[in-house]
This record gives sequence, structure tokens and C-alpha cells, in this order.
Amino acid sequence: MNALNRRSRWTAALFGLALLVPAAQAGEELSEANRLLFDNEHLDNLEGSPTLVYELEREGSRGEPFTDRIKIHLSRNADGETFKAEVDYLTGKRQRHFPGVAEAEGNPVLKAFLQREVVTMEDETGGNWRYFQKAIKRALANDAQVEDMTFRYDGQSVTGKRIHIVPYREGEKSDRMGEFAAAEYDLVLSEAVPGELYRMQARVPAAPGAGEDTEPLMSETVTLKEVKADGKAAKR
Repeated sequence: MNALNRRSRWTAALFGLALLVPAAQAGEELSEANRLLFDNEHLDNLEGSPTLVYELEREGSRGEPFTDRIKIHLSRNADGETFKAEVDYLTGKRQRHFPGVAEAEGNPVLKAFLQREVVTMEDETGGNWRYFQKAIKRALANDAQVEDMTFRYDGQSVTGKRIHIVPYREGEKSDRMGEFAAAEYDLVLSEAVPGELYRMQARVPAAPGAGEDTEPLMSETVTLKEVKADGKAAKR
């Protein structure tokens, strides 16, 4: 697949991801997963104008493993409540344009993660990114598992939430997706973590019957690695 075609699909998926943001109907409430991801103001716990540095690690038997980074540059707006966000998305041949956000309240890294994953699923299966987007939206609204969890951040034990979905397994096109129908997503959030989004993972397990120690077909994990306060490195 040529680079121009991939860039055009990346751009289309980026604008299409706006449809993932749920709108509660009259008398209805957002699911807990949607509230945590799309309704909470993730950036409320930040001070000054920091840069959030995330690491993207690709592993698995399918494709070439690599490690890269995503930088979210945040400048507080005059209203004192929102941020101007600029995103440096990956580097070198993997770099893609990601438009800035004039008045960000949620963490833009979430959109970057979801955007990459629907395009990756399209690449790997030959399906259409719109199908994967709709499947994720349905799963977050209806089937997400949300649980309390404790994990280590900045040398301390913090509490947070883990959201888990398997959006394609029961889908109408699952029989065409092969092993990728078992793709699962884990998202970990905590108010104790700057920007709240700590880790997001997309994982396709090894084929059924593979040994317990067999590496997954594909795993992509985005993890907060560093916070730079006003251009200077702060505590992780």
C-alpha cells in the first residue's frame, strides 16, 4: 500500500473519529466507559503548560516491532480552563499529521490511539476503518467491562479504572477477520496521573491452541513516560 493512500485514509479516519464521541439522548446516561473516556475533563489535574510524552511500543509476531513516541504540547488558554494542544505524532517514516485542538479538555492522546488502531485494523484485515470505528463505539456503549485497579506510577501505588472491550468477536464480519476478530483493548485511567490517560493497549492474541508462552499476533501499547513542565522534565 503506497504512502499517499495510507495518509489519505489516516486523514479520513481522523475526522471520522469525531463520531465516536457519544451524545446522550434525552433521559439516557452515558455508559461508565464513555463517561470516563469522553466526558471527563482529563486535563484538569495539570499545572502550567506541560508536555505529555507517551511511548508507543509495537510487539508481536505480525509486522516489525518498534518503539516510538507521541508528544502532547499543552498551553493553557486565557479562560484558565482549557488548553491549546499541539500533537507530535511519532517520528520519521511513521510520523503523521495530527491537527491541533484549540480548546482541549480531554486528552488528545486518546483520539491518536483510536485513530491508529482503526487504520491498523483496516491494514491487517482488508476491512473498512468505518466498520471498526462503529464496532468500538458500540462496545464502549454496551459491552465495556470497567473495573477498579491499582498500579504503580512515579514510584507510588495509585488507584484508577481499567476499561476492557473485545469489539469485533461477535460482529457481523468476524468470520472474515480471522484471528483479528479476537482483538481486545485495555485503557487505564487515573486522576492521580497527569492527563489521566496512563496506558492504552490494543492486543490480538496468538491463534487458539498456541502455547501459553507464545507471543501475541500483535500488541500496541501507548504509555505515559514523561511529563515536561513548561519545557523542563518533571517527575514521571
